[in-house]
Amino acid sequence: MKNQELLLTLQYLDGEHSIKGSPQVIEHHLRTLLDHLSDNRDSSSLEKEIKIQINTNSPTRKNEVTEEEKAEASALDAEKNELVTLLEEIEPSTEWLYVLSFSYYLSLFQRNEVTTARTLSKLYPKAEILLPNNIHFSIFQCVDKGFLELVGTSSSQQVYKMTPLGIKHIEDRIQYSRKERNGKILLDQFESDEQKKQVDLFVKTIEPEEYAKLKKLRNFEEQLLLILYYLHEKGITNLVRTIMVYQILLQLKQYKGSPRTVQTALSRARPMVMKVKVENKIHYKLTEKGNVYLSKNNLISSTT
Repeated sequence: MKNQELLLTLQYLDGEHSIKGSPQVIEHHLRTLLDHLSDNRDSSSLEKEIKIQINTNSPTRKNEVTEEEKAEASALDAEKNELVTLLEEIEPSTEWLYVLSFSYYLSLFQRNEVTTARTLSKLYPKAEILLPNNIHFSIFQCVDKGFLELVGTSSSQQVYKMTPLGIKHIEDRIQYSRKERNGKILLDQFESDEQKKQVDLFVKTIEPEEYAKLKKLRNFEEQLLLILYYLHEKGITNLVRTIMVYQILLQLKQYKGSPRTVQTALSRARPMVMKVKVENKIHYKLTEKGNVYLSKNNLISSTT
């Protein structure tokens, strides 16, 4: 690019003139041309037209999104929303139930009757949840329960199919979750007056930029980690109950899930959080690994 030469051809009514040189030379002649046209008062009443022909694609056109690409992106967004909505309906509480939920999605929504560990693994980032350490163990649990069956191998991958019992289990759970959500209004449900004061203090003291960061995050586990971090940084509490996080989500985000979903996500976030039993009740605490994770992902300022 440094020694590149360009060819500028100017076509006038009475002839043609060409200039060859570096980009700086061409720029100089273009500026001279514009100055000449501006100063030429003889043809001021006539429209002056400049045509430039360049034998490459334009920068804007190169970066333009085609209608086909827009349609593909729209379809991917629709699939993602469909998957997330299904998980909200099922409210998985264990790792094997996530595997079964994804298998249900592939079988009934995507019409893929068979699946592999590799295929299932790709759905975790699409649903914006963290991939488990050992998805194969969760698959084996589904097989042991009779919810999935091994039907063969393909490209060195074991292939599984959802059984009628597995489909029934998911559909029964959807019905149960709907009934549970419709039967409970938990907006003002706290375990103690102190807990309510802590939630109120958190909501009152959260800064606009902190709220914006929480709202922007799509990964649910990351949202919960950030809430635990803010609770600690504000000096409110280090040990947090599930219902407290749930109430914060309700106050800040008009959360539509249930406390059970929050508890599942907190459990899945280990070792970035740890369980601590106080007065025979389970609390959650952000660990050093949790702080490191938030820092590495630029969710908090680095402490080093």
